[in-house]
Amino acid sequence: LLAVRDGGQGDVTESHVVWDLHQGIPEIPSPVLWKNIIYMVGNGGLMTAVNKQNGKVVFRKRLSAGGQYRASPVIGAGRIYLLSDEGVMTILDATEDFHVISQVELPEAIAATPAMDRDTIYIRGEKNVMAYRRN
Repeated sequence: LLAVRDGGQGDVTESHVVWDLHQGIPEIPSPVLWKNIIYMVGNGGLMTAVNKQNGKVVFRKRLSAGGQYRASPVIGAGRIYLLSDEGVMTILDATEDFHVISQVELPEAIAATPAMDRDTIYIRGEKNVMAYRRN
């Protein structure tokens, strides 16, 4: 994971790389940015938060839900939603502290990154599309 200043030409490795990080980088799920923190989950469930300004690791913790993670994390209303392949949804506070709000076992395995709108999260499972809405 690299932070690179814009405006360079040619090889900017020495002149424009602000910071780089080589541990805890996911192979499949994409990172997500909220305020000044980059959140990412590795394939094996290792959750890493990185300060976008300086590249310092804010926290690195293992999620308690088993299985692999291919779905990218999504953020809504200040919460991070993570879904394991086995169908466990973990909800974290999008802060500098690793705080699990909730963990829910869904009725089937997960096949893709969820989508969100204002008050609903849409989850594609192996056989069904599920929608969960706040009351």
